[in-house]
Amino acid sequence: MQLAISDIKQVPFAKTLKDNVLNSLGRIKSTFENPLPEQFHSIAATGYRSDLNEVEGKWPIYPEMTAAGLWTTPSQLVKYGIEIQNIIANKQDGIISYETALQMLTPGDNDHGLGPVVKEHAFSHQ
Repeated sequence: MQLAISDIKQVPFAKTLKDNVLNSLGRIKSTFENPLPEQFHSIAATGYRSDLNEVEGKWPIYPEMTAAGLWTTPSQLVKYGIEIQNIIANKQDGIISYETALQMLTPGDNDHGLGPVVKEHAFSHQ
C-alpha cells in the first residue's frame, strides 16, 4: 500500500499521509516521516525492547510506514478514533468512507478488521 500510494501520487508517502489524513484531523504533532524528524525528538518517548533494554538510537525504525510508521501523541491518536466512531455513528463519510470504516470494524480472521483488531465494543492496534 505504501509503495502504491507513493507511485500513484508521485510524492513521498509521509507527505501524502500528512496532507490527506494527519492535517485533516489537526494532527500537527504527528508524522509518518522516518527516521523521526528532530522537531519531534523532545516529545517522543524512548523505545524499549521486551528485554527492557533501550532501543539503539532511542527509537526503532521500520521500513513499513503504513503498519509501523506513525509517530503521534496519545491525544492526537484519540482524534483518529473519534473520527472513525463519528463516521460509523453518523453513517457519513469523513477522512475515510463510511463503507471503508465498516470494513475496518468488521471482525474477520483472528478478530482483525481492515487494519485494527476488533472486539465487541472496541477496536485497537495489536
